[in-house]
Amino acid sequence: MNALLITALLLAATSPGTPPVTEDRQVDLRSAVGGSSIAPSVSGFVANDGVPLASAGVYAYRLADLSMRKVVTDAAGTFSFGALPSGIYKIIAHKPGFLPAMVVVTRANAAIFQQIEFALSPEEEIAVEGEDDFWSIRERIPTDVLREMSVAGLSHSQPATAAEELMATRIRAEVQALSGAGQFASAESSTLTGGAASVAAQIGALEVGVEGSFRDLQAKSGRTSASALGSTNGLALNLETGDSDPLNSRLQVSGHRGELGAPSTNPTAAPLEVDYERYGVRWAADVGGGTSQLRADFTEEANFYRDPRLAELGIPIGSSTLNVVGQYQRPLGDRTSVRTGVRHSNRSTEGLSPASRGGELERFELFGVADMKLADDLTIEYGLFTTMNDGEVAFSPQAGVIVGLGSHWRAGASVRQRIHQDENAWRVGFAPLYFGSTERCSSAEEGCYRVHLTRTSANGDQIEVAATLREFADVARLYFSDDFFDQFESLLFVPGDRMPEVRLSIDQRLSPSIKTRFESTVASGGGGVLLGPVPRENAVDYLVTSLDTRFESSETGLLVAFHRLQQSLTGLTRLETVDSYDMDRLQLMVTQGLGGLLGAAGLNWDLLLDMQVSRGSDPFELADADELRRRVVGGVAVRF
Repeated sequence: MNALLITALLLAATSPGTPPVTEDRQVDLRSAVGGSSIAPSVSGFVANDGVPLASAGVYAYRLADLSMRKVVTDAAGTFSFGALPSGIYKIIAHKPGFLPAMVVVTRANAAIFQQIEFALSPEEEIAVEGEDDFWSIRERIPTDVLREMSVAGLSHSQPATAAEELMATRIRAEVQALSGAGQFASAESSTLTGGAASVAAQIGALEVGVEGSFRDLQAKSGRTSASALGSTNGLALNLETGDSDPLNSRLQVSGHRGELGAPSTNPTAAPLEVDYERYGVRWAADVGGGTSQLRADFTEEANFYRDPRLAELGIPIGSSTLNVVGQYQRPLGDRTSVRTGVRHSNRSTEGLSPASRGGELERFELFGVADMKLADDLTIEYGLFTTMNDGEVAFSPQAGVIVGLGSHWRAGASVRQRIHQDENAWRVGFAPLYFGSTERCSSAEEGCYRVHLTRTSANGDQIEVAATLREFADVARLYFSDDFFDQFESLLFVPGDRMPEVRLSIDQRLSPSIKTRFESTVASGGGGVLLGPVPRENAVDYLVTSLDTRFESSETGLLVAFHRLQQSLTGLTRLETVDSYDMDRLQLMVTQGLGGLLGAAGLNWDLLLDMQVSRGSDPFELADADELRRRVVGGVAVRF
């Protein structure tokens, strides 16, 4: 498990009871063909007894990374955060002299539009005690937000506590630690240790944050020596300006490195050394009524994308990749928004065999996408992606429609299709993909088609069924884990593959303090041919299912997940399967927040226990296919 992500795992259960708000409405406007929507945001209205409240502060506190954004309501009492990434947020509204109000919002992706209406009550009307009194609500608001509210004028007749005095320093920090044992990176027996630390400080109008993490993997026995097997480390710097800056700019600079001495298929051969480095810059700012974004990543790897079972099939030994994406999005009136930008990718590869000599692949893409709301229940999306590659041009028009079917139901369809200027001249590339972000089309796909049906209730419960068909033009590897030590748990797509996929998701609040989310995705397809010394036809199947439940009153989270991955590459001149991959994994993860017990001391503690068992074919053939492989990881985080 990536140490940078342990916070999200640890905090998945730390959202105790929510003060009432007037309404929380969610509309999913995402499209599989480009990720555009009508001003995806969290917006809303703050009022007292129906009268708009101007200059009220509204905070969006993301539980995954403890980040916070603040906006101020205008004269009409309205607010908008612009696009917020996926995650669980606490949205808090406050104005001096009024009781704060809070609602917990789950954003499945950044392209969801959610609207919230807050009804604030004057402080003099606060009950002396009970679920909605000042101090009961205050306990449910994150410490970082309370500190900001205190600066904005939050007061109460009760004397300040030690925790409130600590808040005045305007500094927050978190320390994490984890340890595990089991079979990582296909080693027969290994131990995992790691940790992370983050510090954020408010310096005038500028918020500065630094995050760092590390993990070490030690082999205990087996064909690897009893020494270091692998390690990862990461560092990130975050800068964000305050409300006094009209640009509301945000900047992140990050770096990540990983090394792994993975065992070889041949016991007498040298280990397969895996190296990975990635450096990135993210910048966003509000400009001209819209949002500008710039993303740049440089990745250098050796053997990270390679699979020892497919050594002769053309996946590069190493590569250096530069990706730069710039885009601008803004609403045009109440019914239209546009998104336009440019994307540049340059990939240099080191060949693996005479059949794949390596080389350089450069792509330059211009895109423009627009959403138009023709009626209250009808939205259309249209756009064009123009891709240039080694002097050749391909056009990918896209279109989509979302139709409202009554007050709770929505249906949508979208399509994106690449059109070549010269089919024979288009050069096949290689692209890494990650499960969970595949709802949008990628540059590796020839065509992408999607239909979905969604029902959203008044209390925010949601059911969605979606079907997607992808047709691949490039070689792509789909990863089911972002853990560096699990990079071989992946499936390969080849040109000509057709992958139908069906996804079901259910968000349901079972009681005022119990929230559950069920997701299941199943796909089966293939049919593409991977050229090499022996041409092979591809067949791919996968099933990924999870049930995530949060018991907010006890700050407990419970996740049960299962995934099954299958792939076979059959030689066209042979009847037998040449290469196959078959793996099942079952995961049980428990998180426990201790804020209710230790929060009075100004500290928030969270505990994590992650248990996994798996079996199936192993890329290094170190274990029998039917042998169970186990791993257990425990972690603790403290925030102050």
